[in-house]
Amino acid sequence: MGVGPTPGRSSHDVPSGSPEVSLVGQDDDLVGLAMSLGRSSAAHGSCLVRDPSSGASPEIAILLRPQVPMGLFVGLTAVCSLGLLDVARGGGGGDVAIDWPSGIVSGSGEQVARVGVRAATGDLGMFAVAIVDADLPVLTGGRSVEESVRLVRDAIVGRVDAWSDAVRDGRAQAGPLAPVLSECYDSIARMGEPVRAISRDGREVCRGVLAGVDVWGRVTIHTAFGQDIAFAGEQASLISL
Repeated sequence: MGVGPTPGRSSHDVPSGSPEVSLVGQDDDLVGLAMSLGRSSAAHGSCLVRDPSSGASPEIAILLRPQVPMGLFVGLTAVCSLGLLDVARGGGGGDVAIDWPSGIVSGSGEQVARVGVRAATGDLGMFAVAIVDADLPVLTGGRSVEESVRLVRDAIVGRVDAWSDAVRDGRAQAGPLAPVLSECYDSIARMGEPVRAISRDGREVCRGVLAGVDVWGRVTIHTAFGQDIAFAGEQASLISL
């Protein structure tokens, strides 16, 4: 893997996959370093990887500079999840799905990856960092760590670039996920099945049938009392009944 972040330009100028992948030490603040890259002029797609020398799958941080309005950055978690889904399917993952709001699960329900997104402003304006924690051998079908990291980075950057293009073409006027809403609906695990919504402090806040997802990434649960209750990803996670 290359060492040292590549200074760069906006996502309009930097081809997907062109910046280097850089290693950081086991004790380094991966997210903090990636956010520092974003505040500087580092390229869209720059990637930091925690040194995997311990044998575990490395944690990956990817710098993203989508050319979209600030208010639409809320859609990035779902867009990045679709990128991970692309990797899993390309690696022979078979029946994989999005574990709303930000994970990837196998057909047996085993989580194989998760992505979190942090956004901030810097010298080049708004940016985001996608933090990926994945079982890379499972996610990518047994490829090498180096190849797996690049597959993950390129898939997420490619998804973000396509989404950014769709936004600029006016296809996200209803909300950030309008360009990929149908795909999100089809890709979310447990859709149409009974689920429980669990708050961040571990309390059950709702149960019912997972009925849909909207253009802002919120899922709707239809309860036995006839209510439709919407949840954002920061409010709850879902488990099967």
